[in-house]
Amino acid sequence: MYRNGYWKSLNGQLVECFRWIVAGVFIGTTTGGLIYIFQLFLFLGIEAISPALSRLWGVILLPPVGLFLSGLIISKSSRRTRHGLVRVFAAVHREKGTMGILSIPVEILAYTATVAFGGSGGREGPAIMVSAAWASNLGRLPILRRISLRYVVIAGVAASFSALFNAPIAGAVFGAELFFLNNIEYRSIALSGFASISAHLVYIQLLPNALYFSIPSSIHNYNLPPKNIVTYILLGILSGVVSSFWTRFFRTVQLSFSRWKKKLYLKTAFAGVILSILYAINYIFIGKELHIWGLGYETINALFENPGEIAPLVIIFLLAGKIVATGLTVGSGAAGGLVLPTFFIGAAVGAFFGQLPLGIPPEIASVAGALSFFASSTNTPLAMTIFSAEAAGIPLVLPTMVASLVGHIISRKDSIFTEAGRFSKQRI
Repeated sequence: MYRNGYWKSLNGQLVECFRWIVAGVFIGTTTGGLIYIFQLFLFLGIEAISPALSRLWGVILLPPVGLFLSGLIISKSSRRTRHGLVRVFAAVHREKGTMGILSIPVEILAYTATVAFGGSGGREGPAIMVSAAWASNLGRLPILRRISLRYVVIAGVAASFSALFNAPIAGAVFGAELFFLNNIEYRSIALSGFASISAHLVYIQLLPNALYFSIPSSIHNYNLPPKNIVTYILLGILSGVVSSFWTRFFRTVQLSFSRWKKKLYLKTAFAGVILSILYAINYIFIGKELHIWGLGYETINALFENPGEIAPLVIIFLLAGKIVATGLTVGSGAAGGLVLPTFFIGAAVGAFFGQLPLGIPPEIASVAGALSFFASSTNTPLAMTIFSAEAAGIPLVLPTMVASLVGHIISRKDSIFTEAGRFSKQRI
């Protein structure tokens, strides 16, 4: 009887394992294809508008237009102004993973209007929203019905992060850490893991020249001297302090706009006007090579590759300017993500720290600063430690881990997803 019970139990476990593998692969492959389509829309918009943003008149005139269009699309498509990651958190923790399929075209169009016209926002927030809505509707198919819809949504989120950042392992952990800020739900990692790997493989096949961070090759030969551990603790403290300011500033801007009793598209257009002034200052006094508008990949890569050649005052402007620009763009209600801007701000924090006479290479400080700042701002130190290995190699793991843990301890109550995080009291 014992043996019969054992084999019956083992058979059930094998069937469940197979079901989760198939489900994860299904979610990941379809999400990878969807993110490819999302990127095509974005690149077409950027390619059409970017020549104008290389001129002074473009950075002055285009942001108000783009943010107006983004606000108009969002306000006219639904009665709900909540979108992006906040919408996903609400779905996971309040609505049993249910999201409407119409969220996908709305988010793609609104986000393309925001970023193509110069708004400061990352692609990851809208991509996560799109992936989560897609996974939510996939979860109603017979192949996925026996798996919690919330797990399916989290797997979609993990798949999008994996595809966009070329980080399948970190993507799986990121989803669990992000949605369970205090208690990681490890069961969700299994489904997210297969989805992340599948999405990554599909995405790099469809888009082999995908946009990723440019990590200096010198990092791969870096050996961490034991005495420098204290230096990375200091970097973690700086990351945590600036992260707390960044998140509180963003929430203050967001709250101010939400209390302003005007149409959403009028609020976003007003934010665009202020952005025009800020961008003009950037263009006139710093130039167009190092800028705070749009996605900002070029500037992030410059902060990674040549941080020692950038004047400290310029770094401070990029840091403060990106905080203000992103706060206005996303805080006003326009479609845009906070993930990439947070990496941008963290790279600036690290680049500034690397110019201090503390005995660490500026490139190391910049990349470790970006990752530790992101970990501090999102409560994801484990995912960022893994991401450091995937993106930059083993030599960066210890610096990132030390700085991320210290920054997380300081700012763990001030995540950029604090508002969304209140939904996490209810567990799956």
